[in-house]
Amino acid sequence: TEALAQKVLGGELGQAAVQRPRTIEMGKNDCDMIYSVLRTLVFTIGLDDYPTRMAESEHVPNRLKTHPPNNIYKCALKGSNSLVITFDNIPIGTGCVIILDQGQVRGTYNRKITESGKNAEFKVIIDGDSFEWQFKFETSVDPQTGEDMTGLDNRGYRFMVRPIYDSDDPTTVYRRRRDVLDKSGFLKMLTHLHSTVQGIQGAREEQQRRIDLKVIETLSYLAQLGESPPHPALIAEDEETEDDVFQK
Repeated sequence: TEALAQKVLGGELGQAAVQRPRTIEMGKNDCDMIYSVLRTLVFTIGLDDYPTRMAESEHVPNRLKTHPPNNIYKCALKGSNSLVITFDNIPIGTGCVIILDQGQVRGTYNRKITESGKNAEFKVIIDGDSFEWQFKFETSVDPQTGEDMTGLDNRGYRFMVRPIYDSDDPTTVYRRRRDVLDKSGFLKMLTHLHSTVQGIQGAREEQQRRIDLKVIETLSYLAQLGESPPHPALIAEDEETEDDVFQK
């Protein structure tokens, strides 16, 4: 927060943020720096309790049979520290989903998982912000037991991906969010970086768009404090900001 204040305000948070100039003028490198600081802030206060990405196949066996067995797909949630992959309990017959990390197998979802009754406990954790996966529809014989596996019902797959950022502990993350919100003038400074309120004069369209997205992402996390009531900074009236937003 202080790094952002130094770059935007040229000083510390508090009175400087309240009395800052109406126009925020930045050069290209300054805009890139602001984006980088916002990205780091999101990393420290980010916490997703539920999956934010989902991937699924067709669920009609005749269509699944035509699925190219050698196709490899990729999922990326940029900025996350690790990813947790979980599967829905869908009959996968003799098929499987192979989870890969830079070409290395990190986990395989198959009928043994579904038949074990521990489907809810099965998860694959990837260290990093991306992974690949591959779906194979059918093998007729179990390579280990020689068991004939033709005729088993295969309805494909559906998996969810939950990102983990700096910490996966809610207590730690909520405390960090409150610490940020306690910074006098920070929320006002943050909202004025968004183009609908004020934006940054001199920023290219793409730079402003990236900053807008990070401002929204930051605000969305700051608004979530678990069972605690909304922070006063989030519900305080700011006539100046309201005038800008509603273009009065």
